[in-house]
Amino acid sequence: YFQSLVGIPTHVLYFLAALPIIFAFIDLIGYYSRNNTRFFLKAMALLNMLYCYVSLRLAFYHSDTLTAFGWIYIILEISIVAYLAWLEWKAARMIVSAKDIG
Repeated sequence: YFQSLVGIPTHVLYFLAALPIIFAFIDLIGYYSRNNTRFFLKAMALLNMLYCYVSLRLAFYHSDTLTAFGWIYIILEISIVAYLAWLEWKAARMIVSAKDIG
């Protein structure tokens, strides 16, 4: 509904919306396989940073149609997702695994 405000084609917006849904399933798998928490947190952090990269690349690719509101939205979204990825990475580094204890 807001495609005209953002300026990115609808199919690109659907693609960008589908990725977090896939990430949510991966996150659920990580939640229920508690033996690999560190691995899944790091994987989610990397996937979120990849999402930021893809979003930015698509924004520049469609920069001729992207509106000012679209740029603000993309920059805010990337900032939030990058911050969450940093928190995930930091949390993963703080987890002590049984291998680390000895």
